[in-house]
Amino acid sequence: MQMSRGCDVTTAVPATEASWTIDANWKVFQDNTIECYHCPTTHPEFSRAVVQDPARQIISVGGRYWIHHAIPFRDGIPEGPTYVPETYFYNWIFPATYLQHSGKGFDIGTIDVVGVDRLCFRHMWFAPDGTTPEVIALAQRSLDGDVTIPQDVEICRLVQHSHDSGVAPAGRLLPGRAALWTHFCKLIVEMVGE
Repeated sequence: MQMSRGCDVTTAVPATEASWTIDANWKVFQDNTIECYHCPTTHPEFSRAVVQDPARQIISVGGRYWIHHAIPFRDGIPEGPTYVPETYFYNWIFPATYLQHSGKGFDIGTIDVVGVDRLCFRHMWFAPDGTTPEVIALAQRSLDGDVTIPQDVEICRLVQHSHDSGVAPAGRLLPGRAALWTHFCKLIVEMVGE
């Protein structure tokens, strides 16, 4: 499996965008988006496209404020307007930004904290220079019809509701699978302590 972390950001141009308001704390959203052990049960469409075997994924901490996750695509997945079906690369820059790419341009996601239990999530795709208007329109339709982000919005809403109700006990982190979230939890504790 060949994995390259690089993507060319020098010539990409803003192409598609969408945003969602989420009734959840920013840490609930972050917990949900920087790991994928929930993907098989929450994102069946995404899980059918990528390899869910942890032994074939790369999970790493790139620095105090940066984590990286690389997941290979399954064989036979067709190419899309924003990706080549080889490897999905996901990078989170603490506290509120991600960059992901898989062969055609890159996506940037940001969160704007509106309140203790409310945030606005914005997702933008930057297309390689020379991408045709037809491909950009197809990419926007694909983004508008993508079920993965609405699934994340709903799971964050439900987790926030559980936290607010006091019914759900504190969960446990899964060794290895929650290494990236554990890193950021430690960072939050350190920052609060400072």
